[in-house]
Amino acid sequence: MSDVSVMSSEGSSDRCRTVVVAGVPDVMSSERMSDKLTIHFQSTRSQGGDVKEVQYPTHLKGVAFITFEDWQDADRVVGFNQMLKDKEFDEEFPLTVYKFTPEVTFYAYADMDLSLFPDLSTLIANMRSTYKSVRFEPSLTKVGFVTAEGPFSALRELRKDLLSRAQTLRDMQPSPDKAGPSRSVVERNNGTEETVLLWLDTHVYTYIQMLDKKEWDKCVGRYNVTAQAVSTGDLTQVELHGTCDSSALTATQRELEMLVAGRQDVLRTHRIDCSGSDPSVRKRILQACESARDTYRDVCYIPTSACIEVIGPSLSSHLFCESVKKATDGSWV
Repeated sequence: MSDVSVMSSEGSSDRCRTVVVAGVPDVMSSERMSDKLTIHFQSTRSQGGDVKEVQYPTHLKGVAFITFEDWQDADRVVGFNQMLKDKEFDEEFPLTVYKFTPEVTFYAYADMDLSLFPDLSTLIANMRSTYKSVRFEPSLTKVGFVTAEGPFSALRELRKDLLSRAQTLRDMQPSPDKAGPSRSVVERNNGTEETVLLWLDTHVYTYIQMLDKKEWDKCVGRYNVTAQAVSTGDLTQVELHGTCDSSALTATQRELEMLVAGRQDVLRTHRIDCSGSDPSVRKRILQACESARDTYRDVCYIPTSACIEVIGPSLSSHLFCESVKKATDGSWV
């Protein structure tokens, strides 16, 4: 049984006295880091109190569970910015702390390309304030990229928020051709051609193209509309073109948005990290993925240079990854 399962099976008293701590650095042994976490959360600078138990490491990378003797201490530490520092550390490490809930079982990581936003630092500050259970870290090597980690439900809401912000940003960009916030009109020899722009989650768009292509084509083809997509990281811009009347193009837009929204609410993306694996291990993982797909037909996987992205409904995608893990003896963990 996993550490999260154990925690979930405990009484409500222990759960209300437990916090999740993300961002624990991998700079010393697990035993010593547990001691450092105990010292930190019992110190006055953390606004904490007596610690009953520290669970670290857990099956979530860089995440610990801290259970206090008093539920008030757990409530209090969540309200303060936590910075882990010690004379044995070369630097200070910011910690993201939030109350434990059973949904921590569904923990996710996402690398987000936010380069289209002009003021990234302000955006990150706003997201940190809004999504308390999500940890944000700007990439040190890729400009405009941010890593987010936290409960799947929180990341799902975050993606919806970012998609809405991206669409708003696109609508605000001035263009002499535009007749509306996301629509342009161009005169052609054979009539008036209109274009509508949509911003979609790349993983959701990819999933639809791989497993729901007929539904997508039905929405587009019903009104004689063409669609062109360009992906930039986590966001995909879709241009809808048509020489039809505006009501038909609007209907196409509405149907596609409904299709995407229906998938976005249930899909989850897992990443199988194989960046440090030799070619033979990566080959075994891919073979295991292909075998697992025969069982979990509502899941798709996408190999990239650093990992394999697994996209599907929450339970199916989880079981898919567990199947791959079992088939490869956990080579990628």
